[in-house]
Amino acid sequence: MIQNGRMVLILHGREAADPTCKGSCYVWELLAEALSYMVSQGCIKEEKLDTFNVPYYTPTLDEVAEAVEEEGSFEAKLLETFSISQGDEVEEDVQVRGSKIAKNIRCFTEPLIAHHLGEDVLEKLFEKVTHMVIDQLAKEMVVTTGILLVLKMKN
Repeated sequence: MIQNGRMVLILHGREAADPTCKGSCYVWELLAEALSYMVSQGCIKEEKLDTFNVPYYTPTLDEVAEAVEEEGSFEAKLLETFSISQGDEVEEDVQVRGSKIAKNIRCFTEPLIAHHLGEDVLEKLFEKVTHMVIDQLAKEMVVTTGILLVLKMKN
């Protein structure tokens, strides 16, 4: 980092103290359901799925602030949460919006899934995820939380 430079981080976070609160595990819950469906259809072996583990944790704003303070190299110049709506107020067809959300999910989960379960399951899996997202958006708006963090290196 250059002297007096800033580093901007955007993290997936949560508002509630409970790490399993709605919204903090949205993507992984969808994937778990879609993968279970793939097992029921015989596309994935249950034993293979049972060994697929992805540790995932969404911090609260306070936990991020505490981690920055404990690490000690940076000063937090800005630290705030923001809501990420997955639906309602966006003026897009639910099908289009659902497809975009599913593609976003795919972009960061595909390498993990392909490596562990094989590339041959990807198209069918993400087709299922797309349908699930569209169904979810038709029923309710999903809101997740982001954390915006601007750091400056201490002298």
